[in-house]
Amino acid sequence: MTSTPLVTVAVLVYNTEKYLHECINSIINQTYQNLEIIFINDCSTDNSLDILKSYSAKDSRIKIITNNKNLDRGVSRNVALDIARGEYLLFIDSDDWVDLTLCEKVVNKAKENNADMVLFSAYQVNGE
Repeated sequence: MTSTPLVTVAVLVYNTEKYLHECINSIINQTYQNLEIIFINDCSTDNSLDILKSYSAKDSRIKIITNNKNLDRGVSRNVALDIARGEYLLFIDSDDWVDLTLCEKVVNKAKENNADMVLFSAYQVNGE
């Protein structure tokens, strides 16, 4: 295992333009920077794809895959699995955001315990 293993962050996107900026910013601004970021656009009909493209133009770690038809979560996540290159994989929903130290903490915990999987808590936020 290298000292800074590649982490693939995979995000399924479907009509979440309202939340997408916050989601993307929480990923690209991680304290752990050795990331491959894959967005699977599942045929969004809002401005989600345009938002993804604007971030992709500024950050070479971002890859955008657009499904030819709406495939839902399971199949779309498998699309990400097929192209992921990271030693670790993190799935994030596009209407969520993560702590800026999440990847660093998870990688450190995995290395410390020689773990194949790391589980962690989440908070649910309702409303605005």
